[in-house]
Amino acid sequence: MISTRVGYAGGDQPDPSYHHLGDHREAVEVTFDTSLISYETLLEVFWSGQPNHIPPGPDPRVHLAIMPHGSAQRAIAERSKDAVHRQRGETVYVDIVPNPAFWPAERLHQKFSLQRGHGDLIEELAAREPATYTRQPATHASRQLDPVDAFLQSTVATRLNSWLGPFGDDGDLIDAADELGMAPEILRRRMSVSSSEAGSQNEFSPGSERSAHETPPVKPLEDEISTPDSARRPTDPDPPSRD
Repeated sequence: MISTRVGYAGGDQPDPSYHHLGDHREAVEVTFDTSLISYETLLEVFWSGQPNHIPPGPDPRVHLAIMPHGSAQRAIAERSKDAVHRQRGETVYVDIVPNPAFWPAERLHQKFSLQRGHGDLIEELAAREPATYTRQPATHASRQLDPVDAFLQSTVATRLNSWLGPFGDDGDLIDAADELGMAPEILRRRMSVSSSEAGSQNEFSPGSERSAHETPPVKPLEDEISTPDSARRPTDPDPPSRD
């Protein structure tokens, strides 16, 4: 996995936001290297982690969907959905929405676990040269990003956020430390110190800027941040599957 971003996709409304989603759904953009993991494998993870046999509720923004890029991914997604239906013998309540434009969500939604209580560390790592901590996907490379936004899209941030979550393991921390050129125990200690000292003065402040395609819901937060139009543009619907 190279990186992930949460955002909004699948609709026609321009410049959606968390409180003004329009006809979009909450989405996760997954950028991966096909030499290391296949689209089929990602779909297996999706099917194993989603209650897709339950009819969708009244809120369309969290209806499950797979949003493939290009005809090849669409064909794989449709075959995968058909196989799940045959295997389980139940209706599969997952839409396939091809080639959506993707709008990144507000910064405070990105790497939610990492931002809670690790603001100082994020600022420090974001100040490094980008090549030190990330392999930016081609779809992100042309954007003029604030250093913090760029870091939150990085492979390192993705791994650290995963390590803090319920499905992470020490491999995520070790790989992140390796890319940072740090000893794993030093990074572990820095992460632990940041968490133990978390409070109002150490919580990461999103600032005034805003910085899949499977759709687990974005963690809801109460505040919305406005963003200049130049800071948020939709990702072109090209396959984001190469480094």
